[in-house]
Amino acid sequence: MGKTTIKVICSDQQLIAAVTPTLASGGINEDRIEFEFCPLWDGLEKTAVFYRNTDVRYHVPLENDACLIPHEVLADEGWMYFGVFGSRDDVRRTSLVLQYRVENGAITGGVVDPAEPMPDIYTQIFSRLDAVEQFTISPSEYEVSGASVTVSNFDGMPLHVTTRIDLEQQKTGTPSSSNLRPIVGRSRADLTLNGETVCSAEFGHQVCSGSYEWNTGTLTEDMILDVFLGGEDEVITKTTHADYAKGYVFQIALRAKADPTPTARAKSRCNRAKYVENKRANYGYDTYSISADGTVLLFMPPSDVGDTITAFRAWLAEHRVQVAYVPAEPRVTSLPAQRLYAVDGDNVIASSVGTVTVRGQKNIQAITADLAKRVTELEKSDYAPRSELYAPVSAYAGTLAANNVYTAELSGAVAFVLPEVTDLTRECRIRMLANVAADTTIDWGTDVYYGAAVPFVNEGIYEILWDYNALIGAWVVGVTRIGQVVSV
Repeated sequence: MGKTTIKVICSDQQLIAAVTPTLASGGINEDRIEFEFCPLWDGLEKTAVFYRNTDVRYHVPLENDACLIPHEVLADEGWMYFGVFGSRDDVRRTSLVLQYRVENGAITGGVVDPAEPMPDIYTQIFSRLDAVEQFTISPSEYEVSGASVTVSNFDGMPLHVTTRIDLEQQKTGTPSSSNLRPIVGRSRADLTLNGETVCSAEFGHQVCSGSYEWNTGTLTEDMILDVFLGGEDEVITKTTHADYAKGYVFQIALRAKADPTPTARAKSRCNRAKYVENKRANYGYDTYSISADGTVLLFMPPSDVGDTITAFRAWLAEHRVQVAYVPAEPRVTSLPAQRLYAVDGDNVIASSVGTVTVRGQKNIQAITADLAKRVTELEKSDYAPRSELYAPVSAYAGTLAANNVYTAELSGAVAFVLPEVTDLTRECRIRMLANVAADTTIDWGTDVYYGAAVPFVNEGIYEILWDYNALIGAWVVGVTRIGQVVSV
């Protein structure tokens, strides 16, 4: 459902009414204001202030530079006033105050049941904490990786932790019958928080490379570790190669489908043999290759492995062969989900295998502290937009004095005389709320104008503002039309 919207341009500290629809009294949650701020307001937390008189003011935090007008200032016909201020740390920027006419509506105070009162500024600020999505940061908001990760957080915050398992092969040099290089497989992982084990995961088989997400219980293996012991469940064949030294080689079927690409096959590792391309010219003792059909071709000294499958199985039983290879598709295993919760302050997180990556959420304690700081500032300042809220209001009688607010009925030829300014250490301004009759001509008392153009007025209600600019030593005038003429 559409809402009646006043649109206001905030240029530096001046408010300029750009769209001025008629407001009728009695509206509730139906009338709103949109502000368009210049870059000087960037990064500030902005709050609008509304009032009918300076004793009762209503503060409304802006969301997307807009807010509803409190129904309290719309209850009856008359003038409402509003301004805006922004704050960040020890910085505060304020605007001028704009006057706006509320016309007599079909519903006025006392005719219907009153609406709930506008929440105070503190309630409005802290109610935002109820909308958790405003403060929840996506997992990528902060991410820390390493063997041991330290994050600063607070008690009860769930952390998203992933353990990375990288391929580990013991010893150095080229694997061979005389230089065994075992591949380390992990059957479980433990997660420690500040030196104490808080989570454990049993993989159910040997894992050599992959990742485990603790919060979802998802184990993803990007390399598979097969261990061959000569059992009857292992599919072994003997293949003849006419140009090989002994004319035959043993082939062992892998337990998972291997990635057939040459690059992936070259990433494979064996504890007893060196990888070679699947070309006969490369064959030699203590070498192996992986064929595109998913078998391991193992070339070992015949004096060791024998010349029959039975003899080869017996040799495997005493000399197990490990082969780690890249599968055609990562192997995913679902384990029980586990969640790690932080404690107040620094949290040192480590995994018993590989490294850890910790992803977290924005620290809501810090947000709460920031909001509390804003509330404290409001309490200290009892904010009212600039000093003109407290400036005396009087009827214009042909004389203007600095730092005063005037009401005026203007008609015919009007010539304003502006006061001389001698104290340049203080801000000087004059504000007038004028009911201008038709065919009125005005000498503004200065030839310096906001927007560098002479103000044009016709019949109607206007807000006139004179500011003394100490840099140029002159009064600057700006005029904003508020609404239609008021009959007197």
